[in-house]
Amino acid sequence: MWVSCWRGMEGLRGVLCLCSLLGISLLFGTVAAATNPADTAALKAFHNSIGNDPLSKLANWKGDDPCGNNWNGVLCGGNGVQYVEELHVLGFDLEGSLAPELGDLTNVTILDLMWNSISGSIPSTLGKLQNLQLLLLNGNKLTGQLPMELGRLTNMNRLQIDENQISGPIPPTFGNLSSVKHLHMNNNSLNGSIPPDLGRLPVLKHLLVDNNKLSGILPSELANISTLQIIQVDNNQFDPLPIPPAYANCSSLLKLSMRNCNLYGSVLDFSSLVNLEYLDLSSNHLYGMIPNGSIPVNLTTMILSNNVLTGPIPASFGNLPNLELLDFHNNNLSDIDPGVSAAIHNSSELRVYGNPKICDTPAPQDSKFCSPQNSNIEKGTNLTSSFALCKPDICQAGQGLLPTLAAQGNCQCAPVIRIDCRLKSPGFVSFDKYLQDFQSYMSKGLNLSVGQVTVESYNWGAGPRLHFVLAVFPSTTQTHLSFNYQEVKAIFLQFASWEIPDSPVYGPRELLVFITPNGIDLFPSGNAGRSRAAFARIIIGSIAGTAILVGALMFFTLRRRASPSPSRKHLLSSTHNKELKIEGIRSFSLQEMEAATDNFSDKKLLGKGGFGTVYEGMLDIGEVAIKRAKDKDISEEGLTEFYTEIQLLSRVHHKNLVKLIGYCMDDGEQLLVYEYMAGGTLRDRLSSSERPLDLKTRLSIARGSAHGILYLHNAADPPIIHRDIKAANILLDEKNEAKVSDFGVSRLAPVPDLDGLLPDHVSTVVKGTPGYLDPEYFLTRQLTDKSDVYSFGVVLLEIFSGQHPIFNGKNLVREARMAYKKGDTISLLDPNIKNYASKETDQLLIVALSCCNDQPETRPSMAEVLRSLENIWHQYCGFNRHSNESSVVDIDSNYTEEQRAKIYASLTDTTTSTFSTESTTSSTSNRDSTSFTQKRNFGRSLSSR
Repeated sequence: MWVSCWRGMEGLRGVLCLCSLLGISLLFGTVAAATNPADTAALKAFHNSIGNDPLSKLANWKGDDPCGNNWNGVLCGGNGVQYVEELHVLGFDLEGSLAPELGDLTNVTILDLMWNSISGSIPSTLGKLQNLQLLLLNGNKLTGQLPMELGRLTNMNRLQIDENQISGPIPPTFGNLSSVKHLHMNNNSLNGSIPPDLGRLPVLKHLLVDNNKLSGILPSELANISTLQIIQVDNNQFDPLPIPPAYANCSSLLKLSMRNCNLYGSVLDFSSLVNLEYLDLSSNHLYGMIPNGSIPVNLTTMILSNNVLTGPIPASFGNLPNLELLDFHNNNLSDIDPGVSAAIHNSSELRVYGNPKICDTPAPQDSKFCSPQNSNIEKGTNLTSSFALCKPDICQAGQGLLPTLAAQGNCQCAPVIRIDCRLKSPGFVSFDKYLQDFQSYMSKGLNLSVGQVTVESYNWGAGPRLHFVLAVFPSTTQTHLSFNYQEVKAIFLQFASWEIPDSPVYGPRELLVFITPNGIDLFPSGNAGRSRAAFARIIIGSIAGTAILVGALMFFTLRRRASPSPSRKHLLSSTHNKELKIEGIRSFSLQEMEAATDNFSDKKLLGKGGFGTVYEGMLDIGEVAIKRAKDKDISEEGLTEFYTEIQLLSRVHHKNLVKLIGYCMDDGEQLLVYEYMAGGTLRDRLSSSERPLDLKTRLSIARGSAHGILYLHNAADPPIIHRDIKAANILLDEKNEAKVSDFGVSRLAPVPDLDGLLPDHVSTVVKGTPGYLDPEYFLTRQLTDKSDVYSFGVVLLEIFSGQHPIFNGKNLVREARMAYKKGDTISLLDPNIKNYASKETDQLLIVALSCCNDQPETRPSMAEVLRSLENIWHQYCGFNRHSNESSVVDIDSNYTEEQRAKIYASLTDTTTSTFSTESTTSSTSNRDSTSFTQKRNFGRSLSSR
């Protein structure tokens, strides 16, 4: 065939024919790449150990190539020989046992066998899976003891064995799980003591061992875990001893639930647990009085029912702004402080029935609290019934009413993905008040627009655990309202792989059922394609064939042209080694980068993030920072961001913008070389109590950052919208001078059209960081320079408070608005600011809140922001004022004359600002030092980390 192809055609046609055949050969040859024999044998052994497959989900597990034949639930990776990386058989209703050969899947990162009927014990051979990150065995019928060997899985992030019948002790070797964040072992028959070895776990966040048969002493060593957020040990029978006093020092603790644990003693003083929101010590043997002032100010829920507590309900419970439930029923309490009664409102509840001295009197003090009826705490809601303007059951099976349209009476149906989930340990008792925030949280986690994700129904179950049904809709911006297979699969993997970021408020969640729209099978039975590697191989094969064809065309074209143009020479270079000829920006080799960082040694590590990793490096020009992309897979989006940052930074030069020195694109690597910033990120410095920033430094950082952003908006040609302003993207040098960094998602501002008209926005997909996103941009996808202003306003709030944009389930912008409205801004002020100056800090807060106005047109421009910050700076430092307001702003001498003129024009054109820091007199500015100290102590809960 090859010979006839060549002889049958001459010249170019012959070559094209041969190239076509070669491309086809490469395509099919690549697709046929075999699975690692050990992985194949392990999966076959597992298949044989499954006694029953009632849903025929494993019907296509045939042959000797699981990856090439797309076995259901199998995801593969690797070049050449394929390895099994993930196994997802969630809800297949499989019976049988776990084959020991599963321990031979040495490259597997996820074993997802949730919600089947698998019995028998957990094989000790799973301890060989050194790459395993998620071991998900919950919801089966497993018995036997936990193997000691599981303690070898030092890369494991999540262990879920809950809702089985596993017995025996928790192995002390679990103290070696150095990467584990989630230990979910609840609802089994585990016995013995909780091993104190767990206190060595460096990053553990959630410890759930409730509903077992544990006994012995509660280990005080758990208090050594600085990251621990949830301790849930309900319904065990520990030794009748007091709660370990060390638990009152777990500063990161959000929830402590020790219901029905046989505990004796008094209630500890938990006031130092500033993050604690949920405390349940009910059904124990606690006695004595509840100490006044012992309760953290952020507490939402406190349950002390069914104990033998005496004395009054202290007045400090009347100072809980986020209170949802106080449950003190069935004790011997004697009185309710009047302030507590007055603080209970429609969104909170107090239960004191079963306290004879309060309720069983001729005229009860507060009879409204003596009824066992729950008037405010929801038990469950069907939210789809709220669309009163639409007829019920209007949609076909597999569809749902588009909520954003149905609320307006437009009863349009669309395919819907329904996801049954459960919150295992929520930090609240009233879901209704969190509903909108929860839907936004899930939307952001799935990278979908607000309105695409809604909660259809929810109900509370034992635990208490919150079961809910989530509906995911296609975007209404699409021409055809539908999902394709890849979109459905991506959403499934985000749930099944726990890629949605954790939330301190909502706690750990579990996936129960994933229901796809009609016509889409999440686990197709034929060769429709399940593995990630299969798609990659097809694409690679296709590209190879195409590249050969293009190469042949170019070969004959170039032969006919003696001097190819630079553009044609450029086509010959490989994508991965693309040269960017930009004046002033150096191109480095990978060898130079490796030498500069000691082969990317951990000792040179400066930080990690979604982009990848930053290393400290040493080149011939001195110390530098080298940003390395997360992996070698260069996606179109990743390349775009990479080139964007190089091109933009090569054009902008300002002392408050990080300088790009060079880049490297050898061997598929993406590396950027920047000037070294010894002070780290503003976010890290605000979170550091060892090197706190004083007010003067904070004001200097604010004005320096504003200078850099103003340059982008007004002096760059064309102007630039940064699109990801945040504290982590503001870097500090050794003198704490601020420089704005990370231009990977930046966009050029609108330019005049053919008629000379300047559009007021750029329509683009939403990019940025949750907590900093302009809400108008998020909803409309219309990007303006005011979007940067909003994000910078959030940064100013961080400078003021020291808090993250989202902290303890609270939104910093919302909290700042409430504090300012109440005249209690001191409660939000960072306690690390020692040199407090009420006038300047209040003015800074006003500027920040003005930037964060919901409507872009009501926000100031960056020129107005900078001028106000300069005014605050000069006022604080006692500088003499100039008669011309704009002349207070210091303009960098490195500007060109044209750029300086633009900046001065923007400052001079600013007339009446949306705020006035000059005329504002804060309600807190004249407070004496005593009241200030009291307010600060009260406000530490908002300011601490």
